[in-house]
Amino acid sequence: PENVGRVIVDISVERGTPIKTDTKAVVETLGITGLKYIDLVKSSQDAPPLPPGGEIAEEPSLMTDLSGRATAIALKTENLLENLVNLTGGSQGKRIEEIITRIDRIMGEIETLVVETRPVVTEVARGLADTSQAAEATLRSVERLVEENRAALHKIVAGIDRVTADLPKQQAALTELLENATETMGAARELLGNERLKGAIEDTARLLHRLNLTVARGQENLDATLLQLNQTTENLRDFSRFLLENPSALFRNIEQEEREFQ
Repeated sequence: PENVGRVIVDISVERGTPIKTDTKAVVETLGITGLKYIDLVKSSQDAPPLPPGGEIAEEPSLMTDLSGRATAIALKTENLLENLVNLTGGSQGKRIEEIITRIDRIMGEIETLVVETRPVVTEVARGLADTSQAAEATLRSVERLVEENRAALHKIVAGIDRVTADLPKQQAALTELLENATETMGAARELLGNERLKGAIEDTARLLHRLNLTVARGQENLDATLLQLNQTTENLRDFSRFLLENPSALFRNIEQEEREFQ
């Protein structure tokens, strides 16, 4: 009586009907007429029997559950529509329209840019492929050129080594010859007393002295030349070794020069 939303129904069942403490009573609807009846949902085997006069707990029917959920969904939908109307009304609606218009314009510009850029991208990709093939062919040519001239490079370095090794020996022999000639002429000048012969010996001695001075003055130049030849030999040896080990370096230098020229 205090809660009008809750109804207590007294029912009687046939003797022997199994009703246990966990049996549920569900109010169902019969047909299109809307007649109501009570359905006792089967209980478990282990539950104890419900004593006479006991209360059977209720359980919402499927229709009741669906009706409740439909009502809740309808209320939420109504609130959502009201919020949407409030959002799109007045100045907010104009701002939304402006945003949508801007988005449409940006999307159109992007599509136009993609259409205009696609041929350029395709051409660039084709050019990159051609450049890659040309670079590979050039690299193979450089490697083949280095391989074919490997023996010639070794011969050049070996020849320069021999020349630089013989130059000090030839210089030492020339210096020794001049020293011996000077000593011989000095001894002859002391032994011979003939004035005419002595004059010839003096002239020869002066000539040898000048030759010694010339050799002495050229000594520094010759040493510098030998040093430069040695450095050149080392540079050629390093260059040939680097080129034999890294043939692609020549290709990179050629490519860089072409870019600078362009």
